[in-house]
Amino acid sequence: LQPQLSKALAIGIAVFLVALGGARAALIPDAEVAAARVAVERADDALKAAEKTLAKQTSALKKAVAREADLNEDLAKLRDKLAKAPERTKDSLSTKVRRQQEAINTAINERATLEADVTRLNSQVKALQTEVETATAAHADLAARQKDELAAWKQRQADEKAAAKAAPAALDAPLVVPAPAAAETAVAAPAANLAPLEQKVDQAAADKAQAEAVVTQRADDLERAKDSKARRKAAAALSDAEKVAAAKLKEEQAAAAQLEAARQQPATVTPRAFTHTPQVSEPAPWAPPAAPEPATVLRGDQRLTVPEAAVADIAPAGDALQFDVAMLAGDKDITEDLDVWKEWASYITFTSVTPTEINEFHGRLTKALHEKGYVFAKVTFPTRIWSTGIFLAKVDCGPLGTITVKGNRHYSAKQIIDALADQEGARFNYARVHG
Repeated sequence: LQPQLSKALAIGIAVFLVALGGARAALIPDAEVAAARVAVERADDALKAAEKTLAKQTSALKKAVAREADLNEDLAKLRDKLAKAPERTKDSLSTKVRRQQEAINTAINERATLEADVTRLNSQVKALQTEVETATAAHADLAARQKDELAAWKQRQADEKAAAKAAPAALDAPLVVPAPAAAETAVAAPAANLAPLEQKVDQAAADKAQAEAVVTQRADDLERAKDSKARRKAAAALSDAEKVAAAKLKEEQAAAAQLEAARQQPATVTPRAFTHTPQVSEPAPWAPPAAPEPATVLRGDQRLTVPEAAVADIAPAGDALQFDVAMLAGDKDITEDLDVWKEWASYITFTSVTPTEINEFHGRLTKALHEKGYVFAKVTFPTRIWSTGIFLAKVDCGPLGTITVKGNRHYSAKQIIDALADQEGARFNYARVHG
């Protein structure tokens, strides 16, 4: 038997196979490059301090040698004077000669100590010079490899997109599938089961990118620090940011490993041969369109009115932008179910968007949150990660602030406050309070 699968099922299989090959490569994180640059700066600072100390000790050694020579010259004069002096003055001159010899011995010890210091510092300076050269080469190599890997990853993404776009055209002809020989066949895990894990990987990647951006900012702060106190404070902040970035990297790697394990886990199904006659009309949609979200209703059937969507000024005018994935950070549990976000995330996956569309979407997303009752919601789109192909929306639905009760007659202030502040850190929802 050679049954034919429907065009819709064939397209689904093609997209799933493309997704299997589109796992993101483990790129060198910005945190590692920033850490390598900090290592170069620290080694260079240590070298400059050692060179400064060496110059100081070398100068002191020259002075000690000159002083020792002067003392020896004075001692020679005293001994010559002692040899020619009469008996009644020899005791006094002998005392001066003895004291002069003691001063020379002290000068000799000081010179020997300084010579040892200069020798040690010379060795230290040479070692630090080697360390600076090694750290500089390591930083340059790491930055070059990161650039090459990022370019290769972007090329793979472009190839996968091209293959995904070409898949429907290649599947216009009926797909012939041979009947299975066995009663049961192991196939890859369904895409629906992988969706939560893929979202987890995408969110981990967004969190890591944000942490790496913080590391870059802290490294810049350290570089701009002018005095030692500011440098210590900036170095401590950089160290904390690097720890956070390392933790986010581990989270991303763990999520990616979990997703890969799920993809390798087979699911047993019993295939059934069937024959499908191609339709002349357009194929039916994958699922019926979802009903529009109902408007938020307050007490007394009042409608929650919010300002019209305002066009933001985030993306500067220019060429259209292409993103690989849309991600959420912050109050993502509230935002990810909004229709406006779902449509946008699906739209930008394979479609270039203009700066005007991005600015208009900012207003639509903010308005949708306000319509849900989150009247203090704020939305930001970090532009610094756009070059990596990630569109990140940071959503803050607004925490409940300080509550002041005035004019209450039927309820105590504590009752009103307890009704509003049901839990610490909750997002203020006007509809929940008045609905």
